[in-house]
Amino acid sequence: MFVAGPWPCLVGASAAGLLAILLVWKRSSDPFSRAAIVVLGVLAWIHVSNAMAMGYGSKILWWRQMALLGEMILPVSLSYLTLGLAVQAGLESARQRRRRCALMLLAAMGLAVAIQIIPHGFMQLTGSSEQVMFVDPWGRMIWGAILLGLVWSLADLEHFLRALRDPLRYQLKFILIGFGGIAGVAIAQATQLLLLPVWNMTYAWVNGLATALCVGLMTIGFARWRVREISQKLTISHQALYTSLTFFLVGGYLIFVGVVAEVIRRSDWAIGEALGLLVFFVAAVGLVTVAVSRQARMGLKQFVGRHFLRSKHDYRAKWLEMTEAFAACETTDQILDQYLLLLSRTFGAPRIGIWMRFEVDGRYHQVRTVNTEPAPYPLDSAHPLLCILREQGEPVQFLHCDEEQNPVLREFLHLTKAILCVPLQTRKDIIGFVTLSSEAQGRPYEVDDVDLCRVMAYHVAMLLVQAKLMEDRAARAKWDAVTQFAAFYIHDLKNLAGGLSLVVQNAQEYGHDPEFHESVIRTVARTAHRMTELMKKLSDRLKGSAESDATGSHRTNVNAVIQDTLELMNGQGVQPIAQLGSHLAPVALMPEQLKQVLLNLLVNAQQAVQGDGVIEVRTEQCGKTVLLTIKDTGPGIPPARLASLFHPFQSTKESGMGIGLYQCKEIIERYHGSIRIESQEGRGTCVIITLPTVDGESS
Repeated sequence: MFVAGPWPCLVGASAAGLLAILLVWKRSSDPFSRAAIVVLGVLAWIHVSNAMAMGYGSKILWWRQMALLGEMILPVSLSYLTLGLAVQAGLESARQRRRRCALMLLAAMGLAVAIQIIPHGFMQLTGSSEQVMFVDPWGRMIWGAILLGLVWSLADLEHFLRALRDPLRYQLKFILIGFGGIAGVAIAQATQLLLLPVWNMTYAWVNGLATALCVGLMTIGFARWRVREISQKLTISHQALYTSLTFFLVGGYLIFVGVVAEVIRRSDWAIGEALGLLVFFVAAVGLVTVAVSRQARMGLKQFVGRHFLRSKHDYRAKWLEMTEAFAACETTDQILDQYLLLLSRTFGAPRIGIWMRFEVDGRYHQVRTVNTEPAPYPLDSAHPLLCILREQGEPVQFLHCDEEQNPVLREFLHLTKAILCVPLQTRKDIIGFVTLSSEAQGRPYEVDDVDLCRVMAYHVAMLLVQAKLMEDRAARAKWDAVTQFAAFYIHDLKNLAGGLSLVVQNAQEYGHDPEFHESVIRTVARTAHRMTELMKKLSDRLKGSAESDATGSHRTNVNAVIQDTLELMNGQGVQPIAQLGSHLAPVALMPEQLKQVLLNLLVNAQQAVQGDGVIEVRTEQCGKTVLLTIKDTGPGIPPARLASLFHPFQSTKESGMGIGLYQCKEIIERYHGSIRIESQEGRGTCVIITLPTVDGESS
């Protein structure tokens, strides 16, 4: 019959089992959650075995052997946990970790088999029925192997925790701290048993409660985964003062915890020693939790800047940090990643967002954030916030939301919790902006904060412009390379045409020969297959691009070109519905090139609707420009693809080259027109083209 002793083990086993069941029910599809379920199952096995050993004294050795099997598997399961995290994060080290995990599993299985065949056993009871002694040298060998595996696994967890960045770090820190705490308790037990190989029920008592605490931390983590200068003459480094104060705070905290734990251990309580160890463990887990919290670090830095330093920020150190952060950045994405990291390190705002204007639709989209919430809706260039930023030309702080404020602006500030908006501005326009919510305890931003935001935004805006120029230059270089290779493909097509011409000539002499008929069929089949392959590699539209170098003056009737294009597409797929405006002024564009643009866009629309939908083509006169729109009811384009839709070699189709839309943009802009795409998933896509009329004529 069970006694009161097993209850801590049962608490730990129940906590691990319940969380494992919850993960199986809710999150069993991703690799990391599956690995977490395995670790929790091993923990439940260990604590159930310990509880049985404490409850049934007559079979204590057998149940301890069962628990030991689980303790040997625990390092392997923790290694499997890091493997699941590496697989889910798409790290290149996943294959190496998989081999390491398999090696650890083989070692654990070999050790388990070895201890089963040890003569006379490797465990025996001491004078007390509550203590189990491990026989040398087997006991030290077993616990040494377990200790080595646990240290290896804990080092992996610590590496992941340091390497993760927000928002992933925010999501996973409590989970990794929880598993790290379990590994830490197991390491403490393995170390003690390696030095003195005598197990008693106190170990099970402490491990059970420590497991329950760590499982509670992991539960919180999985739930969140569903986010003065001292004198005038002496200058002290911000970082040095921050580090020193952190050292004193942590040191004082550890001394206090140590005193409390020692007082408990020296008390007359029967469980005083175990309770003292538990207090120290809880304090250590709490210290690690606070240490990895961005809010705690930023709160301490703000306290130091407000009470010990004249200026809140060390501008020299921050400038060096910015220089080092952006030194290796070559692309827009790398710059935005580093910018978000700098903002999260510098300011204590729990909500930070970076918004950039997409060339494809002219709207501003949130492209980076430290939060896990869905991105707010994109902003048009005429949004009240953009108007204010253009007018001010500097960071704007919204301290109060009054009734006189524009309702659209008030809704945006409510959604983003933003009180400070910083423009990323060039000489021409705003290419993006940053939103920051209030810092810790709801304090507004000071002058030092706003000045630092302004400097950082100016530097980042210049870097983004330079990166955009480099990306455009690289795109044009790729396009030039394609046009150079076109000559080789044309040469192949010319040879294929020559072969067909030769067949036609021979047909006059051998037309009645059956063998000649078979040869002709084979030749034509090979030629068609080769032509199809060439067309897949290089679109025949490149010929139109090569001819477009001569951009002389033309007077083109847009409606006439549309009608010719629709007749050319007659009988192929869904037929577009034309709603053409009357009395359109002519535009300065070669008819062949306009037809090429129309064919490209209409074929894309037909492929989007897939034989079941509507395609509309509209034209109308808008002052001194002609507006041409092509709208379809297809599935739409995902927002993640909009930013790169006009880049060459970026196709949404498996067999596409990613050249068509880039070529359309080049042709339209060569004649001083514009093209933009508006799309929503599930609602379709609309392409809007504006073309200037000849000499500014109007209807």
